[in-house]
Amino acid sequence: MIPTPPGAGGPQPEPEPEEQPSKPDRPAAPQQFKQISVSETEHNRLKDRIYNDFLAARSDHDARISRFRRYYRMWRGLNQTRGIRQDGPDLQVPMLKWSVFGAWARMMQSLLGEDAEIIAKATAPSDEKDAQKAGAYMTWRLFEYMQAVIGLATWIFRGVLNGRAHAEIIYEQEYYWQRDDEEDIDFDLLEKAGLRAEKVRAGVYDHEVLAYDGPFGR
Repeated sequence: MIPTPPGAGGPQPEPEPEEQPSKPDRPAAPQQFKQISVSETEHNRLKDRIYNDFLAARSDHDARISRFRRYYRMWRGLNQTRGIRQDGPDLQVPMLKWSVFGAWARMMQSLLGEDAEIIAKATAPSDEKDAQKAGAYMTWRLFEYMQAVIGLATWIFRGVLNGRAHAEIIYEQEYYWQRDDEEDIDFDLLEKAGLRAEKVRAGVYDHEVLAYDGPFGR
């Protein structure tokens, strides 16, 4: 069989354009950045600046930790004070504990008070019942599930004693499965959020729904 040369046999039909996908079939190519070139003198200057900044920060940190350690020893009554300037006067009464306890109690009273609760504000008259449920739920989350009073009291105590304190809050997410019709589910939104969906039968799916997004409980 002799192949037909190109152009023979009349005009050839143009191929139909391929349908463009709505999403790219592969990730975008990584961007390439050119490293800024500096002279040897500038390189050494930047290196010395970074090292000196690290030493200065480390020195300030060590001095701060030493001061906090001295404060805590004074709180526990371990310092044998002799009336020197760094440790304060040689008092026979626990002045530091008295002042810290007083400031600590005032802060806890101003933040929580008696029978503390979280009150949700309704944005419409029809939201009154939902607002009450949300307030009760968040009150339980904060005081019962998170046990926030213990961590809050510890944080405030350290802040009063040392003049500063840091708190670490770990967040968590909880999900539950919900069954809906296929036309009521936004599958694109589920995919973007990384949530799962499983088909139960024709037109019905079980999908994950976010139930809680907040601090981790104790």
